[in-house]
Amino acid sequence: MTKPLFIATLALGAATASAEDFSHVSGMQVLPQGELNYIQAPSDHFSGKARFAHYPKVDASRDGWAIVDFEAGTVNSWHSHSKGQYLIITQGTGLVQEWGKPIQVVKKGDVVWIPADVKHWHGAAPGMTMSHIAIAPDEANNKTTWHEKVDPETLSAFAVKPDESVRQTTPLTRRQLAIVPIAALSAEGRTDELKSALELGLARGLTVNEIREIFVHQHAYAGFPRALNGLITFNTLLKERAAHGIKDIEGEAAAPDEPDNNYA
Repeated sequence: MTKPLFIATLALGAATASAEDFSHVSGMQVLPQGELNYIQAPSDHFSGKARFAHYPKVDASRDGWAIVDFEAGTVNSWHSHSKGQYLIITQGTGLVQEWGKPIQVVKKGDVVWIPADVKHWHGAAPGMTMSHIAIAPDEANNKTTWHEKVDPETLSAFAVKPDESVRQTTPLTRRQLAIVPIAALSAEGRTDELKSALELGLARGLTVNEIREIFVHQHAYAGFPRALNGLITFNTLLKERAAHGIKDIEGEAAAPDEPDNNYA
């Protein structure tokens, strides 16, 4: 089935909505987002709910523009455009696919160009919403051809499962929170302030070996010089405390896993 362009551009198949026309004007024009004329996308070509609104036309261009909002997990059917289509992702996380090629993830700021007559689909990722601006080159002559719906099974790999979510379910302890300023001040090379953070960490129950491990990890992220300076600051502090009769808890030394478990 072939339809005129903007339906092509948006991959929609319903009556189009007319936005304010900016043609034949001499001064600057502003159309607030709240005044865009949104209409619901046709269920024949969308797996769920979506809406779209056309942007005003201008004299200097034969192209057409529209904004399309996809609700979570909604995608359109396979289709193609005779003059191609340009997408600018403005919000959320989406999926796009060309026939015979892998699905690709797109996010805010990404752009997608679909050449003329390339069979494809696009929409929101499972559990995520997505919006994009669709630009239809040569709108009056750009035709769209609709094909079959996207197989839902192909999207299952992109679904977020509850047991795969990573989330903090319990508050961090005061002891754990004491790690943060030590790592931050060491990474920034602020050794004068680091001493106070180290004293706080020891007071909250961090062991000597646990604090040393912070600097071991910092080697990879903040660089060897700052990790070494942090460790030197810590060792100097320990000597000062020992001279005043303070005996800090050494704690268990870090040890690597057994070789067989390194890649488990």
